[in-house]
Amino acid sequence: MVILLGVCGCSSARYDADYAKAVAEHRTRAEFTRLQDRPVELADGRVRIRPPKELPDALSENGPDPRLPPGEDGQVRNVPPRRLRPTFLEGFPGWAATLEGLHGANAKLPATLSISLVPSSEMNQADVEADLLARLKKDEAFEGTKLEWQSREVTDRDGAKKAWRVLEARGPQPIDRFPGRNEPIEESIETSLAVWLSAERGQEFCTLLAWRVPDEIKEAVKLDVLAPLVARSLAIAPPAK
Repeated sequence: MVILLGVCGCSSARYDADYAKAVAEHRTRAEFTRLQDRPVELADGRVRIRPPKELPDALSENGPDPRLPPGEDGQVRNVPPRRLRPTFLEGFPGWAATLEGLHGANAKLPATLSISLVPSSEMNQADVEADLLARLKKDEAFEGTKLEWQSREVTDRDGAKKAWRVLEARGPQPIDRFPGRNEPIEESIETSLAVWLSAERGQEFCTLLAWRVPDEIKEAVKLDVLAPLVARSLAIAPPAK
């Protein structure tokens, strides 16, 4: 009888563990449905990040602006730098991609995610942190704001714990407002910023995710939910042999 109880106990424990694992996997799959199915591939496909469905448009530095028709002369118009990256990232190395989505009832505003990759051999995490903090402190939009990096840990899709550093701020930013079919109007708009920096020991790349979400559309683009979820989607493949 004692042996039988021991066997039953082991079976029950194994069942509980399998059930908990299945529940966790189901929850993860449900959470990741908020992200696009196809990842953004960077560094020759070695770095993959899945942006949220709220930011469906990929912007290119030298490509046509998806928001604007060609000019009267038929020439396409490029995306202005203020849409590609926050002003404090002008001149910062490693810009790789920007995702954008328009939200709002009438005159729509863009929420953006700017992604940069900096090889750790060129600039390590501590140097990136110091550089970005100095840039933000020089920005008049954040004068008087307490700016500091915070440590965050997220669990990726495979269940591994990943370390990140996060810096959040709020202040006026130059944002284009899109009033229907008319030309966009640049305005200074209160905006929440969140800068996520990968912080894994021995990482090959410092991955920088810089979010901008104007206050007017914060309910449509929930930064506190989407920023950690996108960070969890980061996958880096080993170099080819």
